[in-house]
Amino acid sequence: MDLQTIAMFSLVTVAAGGVAWATQPPTVRLSAGVHQGPLVLDHAQKLVGEEGAVVRGGIVVTADGVTVRDVAVLGGEHGIEVDGAQDILLERVRVLGATLDGINVRRSSVRIRDCHVESPPGGYAQGIDISFSFDLDPSLVEDCTVRGGQEGIVTHFSRVLVRDNHVSGTSLRGITLTEMSMAEVEENDVEDALGVGIFCGDYSMCTIEDNSVSGTRADHGSGDKTRMGYGIVAHYGADATIADNRLSGNEHATGSFLRSSISRE
Repeated sequence: MDLQTIAMFSLVTVAAGGVAWATQPPTVRLSAGVHQGPLVLDHAQKLVGEEGAVVRGGIVVTADGVTVRDVAVLGGEHGIEVDGAQDILLERVRVLGATLDGINVRRSSVRIRDCHVESPPGGYAQGIDISFSFDLDPSLVEDCTVRGGQEGIVTHFSRVLVRDNHVSGTSLRGITLTEMSMAEVEENDVEDALGVGIFCGDYSMCTIEDNSVSGTRADHGSGDKTRMGYGIVAHYGADATIADNRLSGNEHATGSFLRSSISRE
């Protein structure tokens, strides 16, 4: 290769690299301290918090290609809301005190990793809700800690991998997969749920493997026979395949109701 060819090749390589760099979403640094929300992220970007960065009143994501990392969110109806967006990453976020959902995902594809969500007792609060995205790329919830609320992690009509999370202290169900969801639930710890630990319902197809479900208590006040402290429940036409789960200290290990089935591998 002669010097002129080498020079031309180098120029093309540099230009291509410059174009790739120019098309990367910008990174926005959120300084330490309290920032009043809701913050609306309506174009591709990376929102990265410095240590001690807090948003009071919520974050709303409405654009594709958004990353939110290392940010704490306090209060709001939804702590973090993702609406009609794809290629979303929520990583090392901490959400406290949202009155409805800590993380609310609608018609979107997300990856949620290493999060911490705590919901206030009572009311209708939930930890993480991913709904109505069955026709989109599957979503992921991984390595999160979810405490309190009615349901810790819940899906409606979505394809989701729920893996390696710790869910505790819920008042309705620990992990819920319902409304024709297709979900894999792997290596999660569900503790101290009232009623049901892991629930597969309403014609969903669920693979439930290598989970630990313990201390599920009977909800005698509900009068609902399907909520009498079951570690795993299949309900209303759902098909749950289970394998290698550790079920201990629950009132009942498993139960299937209303034309549903549980098969064991």
